[in-house]
Amino acid sequence: MTKLIIPSAEVTVQDVIGKGSFGEVYKAQYRGASVAVKTMKEVSENSLKRFMDEVLLAADLRHRNVVNMVGACWENDLMALLMEYCEKGTSEDVRKRKARRAAHQTRC
Repeated sequence: MTKLIIPSAEVTVQDVIGKGSFGEVYKAQYRGASVAVKTMKEVSENSLKRFMDEVLLAADLRHRNVVNMVGACWENDLMALLMEYCEKGTSEDVRKRKARRAAHQTRC
């Protein structure tokens, strides 16, 4: 497993909790709260633009049904977004659990 080092004494990275097309997602602690750290594995001019677009969008987006951005880091070969951590997993995880419960209830 790759060890992620965030250049801040306030972020303690724990485990990899997911992988996407752009990089890995880690669970971490930031100022006493659980956060998800989304990383980008390839730093290029194009990926930096996409990253900055996501930072700008996430910084302005506030809604009770949307995971909020906590912070961002970009330094040399690291680009990372700190997002609220969702204990129940992704929206896809929640949807699948609800579908399984509904299917089980209809059979019983």
